[in-house]
Amino acid sequence: MIAGIGNTLLLGLGIALNPLAIVITILIANREQARRNGVALTLGWVLGLVVLLALPAIIIQTQISLPPHPGAWLDGRFAIFRAALGLLLLAAAAISLVKGPLPGEQPADPRWTRLLDTGGPGRRFALGAFLAIVNVRNLILLAAAASLIGQARLALLAELIVMALFIVVATLGLLVPLLVRQYGGEAGEAWLERCAAWLTRHMQSISGVVMALFGAILLTNGVSGVL
Repeated sequence: MIAGIGNTLLLGLGIALNPLAIVITILIANREQARRNGVALTLGWVLGLVVLLALPAIIIQTQISLPPHPGAWLDGRFAIFRAALGLLLLAAAAISLVKGPLPGEQPADPRWTRLLDTGGPGRRFALGAFLAIVNVRNLILLAAAASLIGQARLALLAELIVMALFIVVATLGLLVPLLVRQYGGEAGEAWLERCAAWLTRHMQSISGVVMALFGAILLTNGVSGVL
């Protein structure tokens, strides 16, 4: 069970390493009303992740608790499911590296800048939810995380704690730039600008490598669960 929880939190890191979301957060952090708009963006992101994680995990937990107990048979099905998700993520990584970015992974461009210059916190909230949900990598990793959490057969409180920890880890990509902007002063602001420029230049490669890495992790996890 402990290993499953550790694997779940590791998948959260795969969601946090989203260069597009990080760049957009940095752009928001360097504009007026950075704190309010940054909080709105983060809340939208968190809501999107919660919707895609909590409901499937609770459904899985409920189903495996119903008699007759399926035992190892169902555990093997979940392992096959995660292996299939790993293959999908590896395929998505190959497409991203060879043909271009997938939905939710497009490099930031002047259109994003114009979007961030208009509207208020409500639009930032919607943008955060959009970034969390309309993303192939997020959908695959959240599906895998939901299967791990549901399969762990945790008590309700423990399940909620694991999901909360997962969401925190998955949100680090937004939280870190906002905290650096808030407390890092001019040096922090300059560092964020350099990070945004570097991430924008290498966004496609970073996305592809991250997807390939976590696809391999999911595939390995699934295969080991079947054997």
